[in-house]
Amino acid sequence: MPDTPTKCNRLCESCRCQWPPLPAVTRKPPPRRRNRAGVRIIGPPFESLRVKVAKTADSLDWPALMARLRDWRAGKAWRLDLLECGGSSNDILLMSPQRFEGEAICLLHAQTAGRGTRGRQWLSRPGGSLTFSVSRPLPVSGSPLGLSLAVGAVLAETFSRLGLGSVALKWPNDLLYDGRKLGGVLVETRYGAGHCLTVVGVGLNLFPGPVVPGRSVAALCEIQRMDGERLTAVCALLLRRVAWLLRQWPAGRDYWLRRWQEHDGLLGRPIRLTRRDDADTGVEGIATGIDRDGRLQIQTRDGLLSIAAGGVTVRFED
Repeated sequence: MPDTPTKCNRLCESCRCQWPPLPAVTRKPPPRRRNRAGVRIIGPPFESLRVKVAKTADSLDWPALMARLRDWRAGKAWRLDLLECGGSSNDILLMSPQRFEGEAICLLHAQTAGRGTRGRQWLSRPGGSLTFSVSRPLPVSGSPLGLSLAVGAVLAETFSRLGLGSVALKWPNDLLYDGRKLGGVLVETRYGAGHCLTVVGVGLNLFPGPVVPGRSVAALCEIQRMDGERLTAVCALLLRRVAWLLRQWPAGRDYWLRRWQEHDGLLGRPIRLTRRDDADTGVEGIATGIDRDGRLQIQTRDGLLSIAAGGVTVRFED
């Protein structure tokens, strides 16, 4: 992987200087029948979705996004599941009978049982969020350590290069805009068949949803207003970038962990650690970044403390 990715601010599908660089694609006509070429659509045929799923001013154009992804997937080995409704895109890939057979993508129009920070439900109305998961069987020796941070860095860099505002990253898996949660990343693994199945789930708020007490959220279309065509192109690009990262993982790991620090939203701020059950750990200090393994570094009164992802939640003190 090159030290510095090629910059490109265009969204056209035929761009030859895409960022990050992707393999050349041999384009084929998109499949027209259900389950053809590895595409699985639950519900009515694609053509009828243009009638059933109405495009509104506050909803993602689902048929247009499906068309882009089916076209992009042509000639690739990815299994692509485009579902109108499902519990959790991560769970769908983790429980699939084909989970160890190759790379897969699951995109949900409506997610009813998504998981967020501390096991909270990720609320997602139809077309109001971008919710997808990408999976790849890695060798057992291929550690997903740092992958959640790398995915956050890729998403933040893509936002920046497309002029969509400055997105901050909150360790270990949140995307923030103006201090409010814009999205999140959830990485899960399963072992079997001599492989480590690694699933990367991404949830991104596209439009403002109902107000939930105690939660401050942001939405992409609050950051920048855009028409349906551009929003669809941005969503397709974000998914492609995450798929690209997982396909080449762990190559580029050190580079993306360094890039994560450029978007670190905790750096220099006083923070307090709590457990998953919200119990206070009594640990507080100043966030000083991450180490080479992606562990959070906190300068406390007793010295420098390293925290691994998965056991605590970070809360701002100021």
